[in-house]
Parts: sequence; C-alpha cells; structure tokens
Amino acid sequence: MELGNKNIKPGRKRVAVDELKRNFSVTFYLSKDEHDVLRRLADEEVESVNSFVKRHILKTIIYKKGASQDLSINDSSSRL
Repeated sequence: MELGNKNIKPGRKRVAVDELKRNFSVTFYLSKDEHDVLRRLADEEVESVNSFVKRHILKTIIYKKGASQDLSINDSSSRL
C-alpha cells in the first residue's frame, strides 16, 4: 500500500511560525537571597529556576482558579 504523498514524515506535526511566536514574558526582580532559595528548590527537582518558577506559578493559578470556582458553586447552591 503506497501513500499518496511521500513527503509526509512520521512524528510531530509542524506548527505554524505564528503559533510558535505567541509567547509572553513576565519579569521578576528578586534579591540574591530570594534567587538562591529558588535555585536550591529548583536544584532539588533537577530543573532551571525559570522552569521551576513557571511550573509552580501555573500550578498555583490553575489550582486556585479551580478552587475558587468550586467555592462559588457551593456558595450559590447554599443560597437556594
């Protein structure tokens, strides 16, 4: 059985360049001590400070958003 297009390769799909450029940056200004604490925590998990901070910020935001939605649902149901 032959494929119609032999240029298609197995693996990940190509993403449009515009999609790859949709990055947003956030800047934190930390003291040396604060950065050292983050570096130690990141080293424990074998990752960079940047990826460690990004992961924990996103996890906290997602968790808090989910928790606040649960609270608002509970509040509205208790008023009924």
